[in-house]
Amino acid sequence: MLLALDIGNSTISAGIFDAEGFYKRYDFDHRQFDAGKFLSGLPKRKLSKITRIVYSSVVPAIADKIKFQIKKELSLVPENVEVFLKNNVEHKYKNVSQLGVDRLLVIKGALEFYKTPFLVIDMGTAITVDYVNSLGVFEGGMIIPGVSVGLKALERETALLPEINKLKKPNDLCGKNTKDCMLSGSVYGAASMIDGLVRRFLKEKKCRAINVVITGGISPLIAEFCEVKVVVDYDLALRTLFFISQRYFS
Repeated sequence: MLLALDIGNSTISAGIFDAEGFYKRYDFDHRQFDAGKFLSGLPKRKLSKITRIVYSSVVPAIADKIKFQIKKELSLVPENVEVFLKNNVEHKYKNVSQLGVDRLLVIKGALEFYKTPFLVIDMGTAITVDYVNSLGVFEGGMIIPGVSVGLKALERETALLPEINKLKKPNDLCGKNTKDCMLSGSVYGAASMIDGLVRRFLKEKKCRAINVVITGGISPLIAEFCEVKVVVDYDLALRTLFFISQRYFS
């Protein structure tokens, strides 16, 4: 079995795959979770069957703690996909050393699983919007404060707005109380942003059509309110890690 780890700014996502690609997903908020005890959050009976580990990380300190524990308890050396991705995604980025591996990972996955041209939108701590043209070349994209980041900023910078611990489907477009107003603004606002950006990319890039893949975090919730056609691939990062391991690392 294979363990795939996607270590993000807020969450550690783990996927345990068998040879056929069937998997179970586990998510941990590493801001409230001891990364040094990461393996204790995974089922022991499955851990004993793992023979390979691949990972992607945008938080080196967390990755180092997890790697140390894995080497100590499982006697396995996790394989980092970062160098592979930077050498195997054709791009027009001016400085690839500054390009986050989280973006490269979902771009590579979308290249393998979807038709070009496409936008891949990762709804995480930051919202990344990346464009790949019809020739499969990554041209660049956007980094936008995530929905949860925006809500936390409102809570921090205002005196009376309440805390919202979890995003959920708003009751109405037009909120009738303060929390509902914040939920509606966050969810409809993010969906409307995606609608508008898709129209802008279609015009700017002179595309007749463009595939839009939304992944990660709150992607299923936001996609429900988008007016443009989108595909939700919540597990794109983990599926891509498995694919890279099977196709390129074996």
